[in-house]
Amino acid sequence: MKNFLKSTIKNPIIIVFVFISVVFGFTALGRSSQVEEYSIVIGVGIDKSESAEFKYDVSLLTFVPIADQNFSETYNVVYSKGNSLASAIDSADLYLGREIRFAHIKTIVLGSELLKQGEDVSTLLDFLARENDVSASTRIVVSKGKAGEFMDMAKKLDSSSSTKISQIVSINKEELYSMESTLEKFYRDYFGETKVSLLPVFEVDDKVGINPSTQTQQSGGATQQSEKEKKLIVNTGTAFVLKDGKYAFEMGKEDLKNTNMLCANFKKGILKVEDFDGEQYKDVDMTFEIYGLKVKKKVEFENGIPVILMNLSIELVPSEINYKNGMVAKNSDIKRFGKKDCKQIENAIKKDISKALALVKEKKIDVANFYTLLYNGDRGKFKKYLQNFERKEDFLEGVVVKAKVNVRFR
Repeated sequence: MKNFLKSTIKNPIIIVFVFISVVFGFTALGRSSQVEEYSIVIGVGIDKSESAEFKYDVSLLTFVPIADQNFSETYNVVYSKGNSLASAIDSADLYLGREIRFAHIKTIVLGSELLKQGEDVSTLLDFLARENDVSASTRIVVSKGKAGEFMDMAKKLDSSSSTKISQIVSINKEELYSMESTLEKFYRDYFGETKVSLLPVFEVDDKVGINPSTQTQQSGGATQQSEKEKKLIVNTGTAFVLKDGKYAFEMGKEDLKNTNMLCANFKKGILKVEDFDGEQYKDVDMTFEIYGLKVKKKVEFENGIPVILMNLSIELVPSEINYKNGMVAKNSDIKRFGKKDCKQIENAIKKDISKALALVKEKKIDVANFYTLLYNGDRGKFKKYLQNFERKEDFLEGVVVKAKVNVRFR
């Protein structure tokens, strides 16, 4: 004991630790569990309110951990109304009898009707963006129908041990036919020069997708899906294009694919070339798997006109050939490709890039963020070029893109 007191006197920091343990340790032991104090939200759905008294209908996907041997989770959807997102969530606090926490939020779902009526997404999400607990990687998606219905389906998925809504919404940003939108990326685009953002579109359908239906147990251990619930969550492969935070137009699946070609921000995916006319194969539809992309971009000004030079090297694996008579040839039966075959594929990719460029010029929407690329390429010449236009967004009219494509096969 004497030795302990001597060491304590020599090291007064020990007294501080003892004081903290006594004052705060016993207090913490006496407090109720945080599970009982807080409601954890993993998804927020926002719709235009069906009530004339309110502006928004908000649906919160929450879960409550239940401490037992298996540590199960109980999911619920809480509905609320309000004239702002903050007031609706405050009302949800009263319904739940707990304080809502957003530290685990993974998905924000916006109803398509709300956006098409001109709602400013930046203002709408301001409350969540200012919440310190909300992660910048939280994903934002659009529901083709009601966001509340989407949350109902998400509840069934998250209640399943095999499928989670976060797995569906976590779109791989490297896929040719998809794109990723997070809270951080949305605001980075919104406050950028182009002020253009893209949000992926999902819908609840009854034909294709992941089925969250409950399963009933039969004799012998077999299971069957309940006939009462057949709706599915589907990634449509389309995207809402926003300008200044507001809805501009919906980009179709092919347009989104072409735009990704123009931006060259993919690494894998499926490439289809219709009406292929090469050396080994003629008048067929070819399908390839993309396994890699390397791109180099360079900016030049020719007689004051901005020219973007793109050099794309794409690695492909032949997947299948569809003949016009209905026959299909698989990978193992496909012969080697010659120079003419490669030229066909390269021209098809260039054609997709040309379609995407025509679309952004028509809509005056700088989806590919050419403004930043040209500004960084040659600031002086680009500023001089901009003087030819009354409105900054018209600069796309004169932009020229020259693409060189090299394909190689595994």
